[in-house]
Amino acid sequence: MNTYIKNIRLTIFYALAASLFISSCFLETMAADNPTGALLTVHGTLRKIQCSFGDKPISVEFGEVYIGQINGDNYNKPIDYTLNCPADVKGVTLHMKISGAASNFDSQLLKTDVPGLAIKLLNNSQQIKPDEDFIISEDAPPKLNAVLVRDSAQKLPDGKEFNGTATLTTEWQ
Repeated sequence: MNTYIKNIRLTIFYALAASLFISSCFLETMAADNPTGALLTVHGTLRKIQCSFGDKPISVEFGEVYIGQINGDNYNKPIDYTLNCPADVKGVTLHMKISGAASNFDSQLLKTDVPGLAIKLLNNSQQIKPDEDFIISEDAPPKLNAVLVRDSAQKLPDGKEFNGTATLTTEWQ
């Protein structure tokens, strides 16, 4: 029975291939035989619409952080940015993403260079994961926040400076 189905598939494939070949030859013959016909050429330029985030780097400064007060709520700072999109972006769906390494103790948090310390990302007070895109409005960009979170199973070092990095991008679909 399998051989029968394969033969039918091959027969259909060859029939379609022959049909396309004959149609192609017919169209070429028609164009050659029709001196009043006109050649249609289609031309365009493909480009990605990209929004920019202003001229200065986006930075969140937490200052001095007291280890005992890191609870996933206390140290909540806005991510200040300016979103500039070209005029022809109107009417398209914009996606934003914060890309970066996930924390070792919670994949929904952004990693820092201090083990046991991570950053929770918020989009209009709703948690987002690193590398997860979300739909935004160019007319009302989302309010983004960074919140410090600690792994209660690890002891954080006193006096240690910390850094976390991510890339903020937009893309339209």
